[in-house]
Amino acid sequence: MKIDTNSGLMYFKSTPKILLQTEKLHLQPEFNRHNATDEKYKAIKMLPKQIVSSTVASDAWDGYQKEQISFTGNGIYAYQKSVTYNVYQIDIHSLLGTIAFNLKKLDQATRKLFLRKKEIENTKNYQKSRLKNEKDRIKSKINCYCSTIGKNKTEHSINRSRLNSSAINLVLDMLCYFGLSNVIDVVNDGFIVKNLNDEKVAAFQKDFKKQINYLTFSVKKWKVAIIKDSQNYILINDSKDFKNRNNCLNKSFFYRELTKQPLQTGTNEYVDWDSYCEASEKEATIISILNNYLLEDGPLNGDDLSLEKMHKDLKDILSDAGIDDVNSKIRPRYYYTFSINDKDNEQQKDYINRYTKRIFQNFVYISDTKLSNEVNIFQQSINANYIDNIDEFLSKHPNYHVSHILPPIISQIKDNDINKWLIDIIDNRKEELKDNVFLYDSVANILKIWSAEHNVDPNNLLKKLHSYLFHNDLNKLTIADKVYADPATLYVDEQLMAKDSHNVYTDEPAVVNNVIDKYIDRSGMNYIDKNRNNVHSLLKNSKYKNDKLDNGFKSDHQAIWLDEKGEIRTTSPLKRKLKNHVNVNFINFDNDPKLASCPEYKQVLKLLDNLSGGNVEEFCYMLGLIPLLNTGIMRLLRCWFVILSEPGAGKTVLFKIMGHIFDDEELHKSKILAPDSNLARAFTDLNSIDSADVKKGQLMMIFDDYQANRNISSQAGIAINRVISGERLNGGAKFQQNHPVQLSPLIIVATNSLPHIRIDQVSSEARKYVFKAKTSFSKAVTVKNGDVNKWIESKRVQEALFFIIIKYAARLIKMTPNEQKKIFSQDKSVKSDLSNLSSSVLEFFQDADVTCRYDLVGLKLSSLFETYKLSTKTYKASITAFKKQIESLGFIVKRKKFRDNQYSSVICSKNRNLTNEKMNLIADDYSLFPDYACENNQYGYPKLSTFKVHHAGYEELSKKYKNNSKLFELFDYE
Repeated sequence: MKIDTNSGLMYFKSTPKILLQTEKLHLQPEFNRHNATDEKYKAIKMLPKQIVSSTVASDAWDGYQKEQISFTGNGIYAYQKSVTYNVYQIDIHSLLGTIAFNLKKLDQATRKLFLRKKEIENTKNYQKSRLKNEKDRIKSKINCYCSTIGKNKTEHSINRSRLNSSAINLVLDMLCYFGLSNVIDVVNDGFIVKNLNDEKVAAFQKDFKKQINYLTFSVKKWKVAIIKDSQNYILINDSKDFKNRNNCLNKSFFYRELTKQPLQTGTNEYVDWDSYCEASEKEATIISILNNYLLEDGPLNGDDLSLEKMHKDLKDILSDAGIDDVNSKIRPRYYYTFSINDKDNEQQKDYINRYTKRIFQNFVYISDTKLSNEVNIFQQSINANYIDNIDEFLSKHPNYHVSHILPPIISQIKDNDINKWLIDIIDNRKEELKDNVFLYDSVANILKIWSAEHNVDPNNLLKKLHSYLFHNDLNKLTIADKVYADPATLYVDEQLMAKDSHNVYTDEPAVVNNVIDKYIDRSGMNYIDKNRNNVHSLLKNSKYKNDKLDNGFKSDHQAIWLDEKGEIRTTSPLKRKLKNHVNVNFINFDNDPKLASCPEYKQVLKLLDNLSGGNVEEFCYMLGLIPLLNTGIMRLLRCWFVILSEPGAGKTVLFKIMGHIFDDEELHKSKILAPDSNLARAFTDLNSIDSADVKKGQLMMIFDDYQANRNISSQAGIAINRVISGERLNGGAKFQQNHPVQLSPLIIVATNSLPHIRIDQVSSEARKYVFKAKTSFSKAVTVKNGDVNKWIESKRVQEALFFIIIKYAARLIKMTPNEQKKIFSQDKSVKSDLSNLSSSVLEFFQDADVTCRYDLVGLKLSSLFETYKLSTKTYKASITAFKKQIESLGFIVKRKKFRDNQYSSVICSKNRNLTNEKMNLIADDYSLFPDYACENNQYGYPKLSTFKVHHAGYEELSKKYKNNSKLFELFDYE
């Protein structure tokens, strides 16, 4: 036990931090609304109800429980709706007073009263003397004092909350001492516990009395507890010894029913004693009925008169008591083993006798009723051997198992009518048959044996079994219902997915249709395309809830995923709903010195280093994005990638290794290479977009050996920008026209020359991150015998690359968003001087013979833009986008005064003197001013050959302004 120095709260090791924080919050005057009357400011509850997986109860509750535990301002309330045998009821004496005493909150007079009360409680048989009344008076005074500690109402409320919260912490610690799964009822300072004995109770009292001064308890053992809810329960030892707190069956209820007045025997209020006696008699009758039902031999022990007297049937009484709908119902009380009585057995067939003995062998069966010896369906004399002490029996026979499913083979058959026997079994055990495979198979085997013995086709009986159980239910279902409920399907983002041969989910039509076709009858096969289409349409109904897939990969032996903290996890492949299969297992190379130093691992790192141009960390992080594509990280980074190199650098080698890791050879389709190698069509054509849907297993959009002379259209540029921003594109498929499709936001273009996006898609260009390879693959990586294909197919190479992918994905998760953004900052990207320019601007510069940045200095932007538009005939181009591209070359576009004239939007270098000198040189030598770009021909179109005049002064100024060398570097248009 500890006391918090700031709040004065008593707490324990078991007190959850969230509960303690909440209690401290309730001690704040601004939060503790002691006198709120406005409905808007109702008293704020301590905590929401806690369930199995909650913060408070997660470590203590057993996993199978569904009960709740409530923390209120007055105390803890919890219950398990059940009928439980052999329980202990434990009540804490004067809980608030004891807490106040230990927290030193009692004044001297109240402290004396408290000690006097404890003295009385330690007196033997004090309840039979006047001391009981004295004790009750003292208790009332102490409780009153605990509610009025302080100078005003606010302090009263806060101090009362401090005592209540400390009491809650103490009671919770006691509950955890027993194990919350053993506590079947809690009301403030009292609780009922199962799975206890006298020694455990004594140890409990001893432990807590050491911690809390003057802590005392009352303890009583009960044979049975009927818990309806936390404040409605009945405890019974016999028909005379009971405690009835059920407000539907106690004397108070019956008294109110008779008099329409509440029963208040402890006050001076008038009590109708005739009605009181009648109510007491009714309560005694109820207890007698429940005692006979739960503790005696028979359900009512022949006491039919009791029911008549109550004007209730047994079902109503059990319902009011809370028995009829508890999960466990009545505890099974009759344990049996079964055997064949060989002396009276009329069955001569040895195989039938052997089969029956195997069913009975090493099993104890539980029954809710007493069983007798019977002759079964096969004319075998079956002995039901009752076990009086099940614990003793199981300790002597450890190889026996207990089953609550009675074997159907013990059932009798009347008039040798197998159909009636089957219907009786189904009527009495329909739900069991649906849920229990053992029982279903047992009935099926009995039907087969019976058919063989009576020369009947067993298939007809088995069809009847299935039909009786499922036919009526299935007839009510549409094909969509059946497909949705099929364990092989999943409905994700309003799209149907099904498990493929690797047990991963996909929406590939061939896989999905295989499931749908199971539910289309023979007549429907004539219109199979229409019926398949109908299923997809029906699933749009809101009653079909969307499910979610887990993130990660599934190999044949592992499920591999990353938790929210970035830890790499592996488990059974059956435990997670995944959509991506890999052909390798996850092996941690860093944890094994032999693997970390193996040649394949080093060779893979060399390959990545070569392709990255030395930026191997950034390159690995790019690959690390593969497992994180569903996390939204790409929306944060918003970039697409280019791997630029001369032929033979190893781009295709890398993609082939990745293909061996991620591709399914049976489908003959790559999950990493874009389904359509034409980049523009891949992002604009409806069918191409649909074929690249991530739900079809597409992981990445890699364009290998992309020909950069095919400029990327502005429409494709817009689409790329949308995809890397996490937006969906419209796609079209055979059964689904114009539906939203999620494409992989990881776009990688491998090329020998840098691609450009046309016209005004500067935003897409700016988000292009370029890696430029160092050298050829053969120079960078030494492969044994020079056999690259064999090296690619090596499992160790594939495992090494997969490890790097997962390792860097884990690192990304552990980073902050700012750290993630910095990885692919544009200053690290290997771009040429012209990489941010659209293809049409590049074309204009080449035709105008713009040799370097210097040529553009001093020109008016609008004049240059008009010349660009006319020469390239790009009349819809935006001057804003054009300005951004010019500025991307390092220019400042600003208003400038030149020779007494004001010119808007002049292209200036960052060196003002250089700009002025260039403008003066052009004006003096050629009488040209900023608004002149080049001469126009007779038709009004620019003669681009005259633009070279702006190159004047290059030799002289390049020598003078050596610190501005970037401005004089010649453009490389290759």
